[in-house]
Amino acid sequence: MAGSITGTGRVRCARCLTEETRPFTVEIGELVTAVATDPDDADDGYVLVEEQIDVDQIVRDAIGVEIPFAPLCRPDCQGLCPTCGGNRNLGECPGHDAIDPRFAVLSELLIDLPTTDDPN
Repeated sequence: MAGSITGTGRVRCARCLTEETRPFTVEIGELVTAVATDPDDADDGYVLVEEQIDVDQIVRDAIGVEIPFAPLCRPDCQGLCPTCGGNRNLGECPGHDAIDPRFAVLSELLIDLPTTDDPN
């Protein structure tokens, strides 16, 4: 069985979590056998069941390997602000000079470590 699958799919940016719809075209070429003579060969292709093919599984398998593992909305995506969660691509993050009051007590735990230039 050979052909191409064309459609659109929704992906979410791995950095800023914005969702967008992208077109895709996937070429498929799959082996479909009438009967699996050896149980180990059943993993090599798809088997006819009562003279029918499970096309849904073939489509899922073909598209699944084409979806990027970590899609990006654009190559220079700045992602989300780790402090406020604003989308830095939209300028939502105003900058954060003050320490979040919930974590202020943790600043007392900071230890001044000597630098490599310090002779002590």
